[in-house]
Amino acid sequence: MRRIAAHILGVLALCIAGSAAAQDYRYAVYVDRDVNAATGCNVVLPGGTVNGAELRVTANVTGTTVSSVTTATCASGSLVPSRPRADPTRSA
Repeated sequence: MRRIAAHILGVLALCIAGSAAAQDYRYAVYVDRDVNAATGCNVVLPGGTVNGAELRVTANVTGTTVSSVTTATCASGSLVPSRPRADPTRSA
């Protein structure tokens, strides 16, 4: 009986681990190119405010795969999205 229970727990653990690996994540990096907080965009986030960001790079990740990379540049105080890259694994 213990052996069967151990096998069932093992299969459940694999199922849970497999579903956790397939989650989607979104990472954003804000870049202050001129290192001047007075220029660029101000971005309010739950953890605080980023002042002076001229660029935002966003990566969408599914499991262990980068599914898309987008950029947005600051124009007139707002981050304006640009086109997504066709292949996020290749450099420009």
